[in-house]
This record gives sequence, C-alpha cells and structure tokens, in this order.
Amino acid sequence: MTNKQLAAARRAMNRFPSYRIEKSGEMLTPYRGSVAGPPVTVTDTMTESEVVQTLMASCATLDG
Repeated sequence: MTNKQLAAARRAMNRFPSYRIEKSGEMLTPYRGSVAGPPVTVTDTMTESEVVQTLMASCATLDG
C-alpha cells in the first residue's frame, strides 16, 4: 500500500469519526465498537478514489 493510498484511506475515515480502522498488511478493516465491516484489500493498482470508495462502502455496511 502506497503512502498516497493510506492517506486516502485516512481521509475516508475522517467522515466516520466514531469508527476506527485496523491495518494488517495490505488489508484495512473498519470497526464500529467491536463490530467489523468487510475488510478492504488495497492493491498496488487501486487509485486513491477507489480506495476511498471501497472503504466507504465497507463503513456503510456498519451503518445498517
């Protein structure tokens, strides 16, 4: 995961201040409390906007 992709993920998570994110290798998993959203695997070919969109979709599943 590049620094730009990681920065994009942080920007996406700023929209969800009560959530936290765990990074394990190339995988990002959002949490609301102890409930995890679907993990997002960031590949080298993903654009910053794709990282944001995919991570926000994962966070949206935690909203209900």
